[in-house]
Amino acid sequence: MLFAAEGVVQSRQENDLAARYPEFEDAGARLGDVVLDGEIVALPRVGSTSAH
Repeated sequence: MLFAAEGVVQSRQENDLAARYPEFEDAGARLGDVVLDGEIVALPRVGSTSAH
């Protein structure tokens, strides 16, 4: 979840993810007072995707 006004990015288990995904925190700062809930999908720069 992204709590944009507070600059908080956290997992469902309430782990702080801001350091791991600083681009979300930066983008959220421009959104104003919103809460976003979704999934993070990370694709490799080269090669194929894999599910774990």
